[in-house]
Amino acid sequence: MTIQDLASKIHSSERPVGRILVDCCSPRGFTQDNKPEGSLNTFFVAARWASSAFDSRRWRFLDAFRGLSEFEVFLAPLIGLNQSWARHGGADLSAVEEGSPQLGRPRGNSRADFFDGAVACFTLRIQATSAGWTARREWI
Repeated sequence: MTIQDLASKIHSSERPVGRILVDCCSPRGFTQDNKPEGSLNTFFVAARWASSAFDSRRWRFLDAFRGLSEFEVFLAPLIGLNQSWARHGGADLSAVEEGSPQLGRPRGNSRADFFDGAVACFTLRIQATSAGWTARREWI
């Protein structure tokens, strides 16, 4: 049984929305499978197709794979509850605004930058779900 099969049994909508939206659930568990480093590229391309104010796409995705030293660095900012499930995923992704203090750059002038990043994250998540993967979003 796939995560999507399980989600279909657990999640439902009182209105007729697209199945992929219902299947795009936030599971509490992940498989321990390691993911090959190139396996996320299709998801990043999908995120690139997200709408963006002035086509600026000021967001960037950073990735770390379980088993590599960067993985623990990615987990560190998460609160304890989120760390408890995130450490079992095969990869961890973080989206940052290109003009963010985390990257040492001044914040962009567009008020839409945060929204654009959220749309890109959602687009990536829908692509991952359609490929049979499970993606969970959390704010630090």
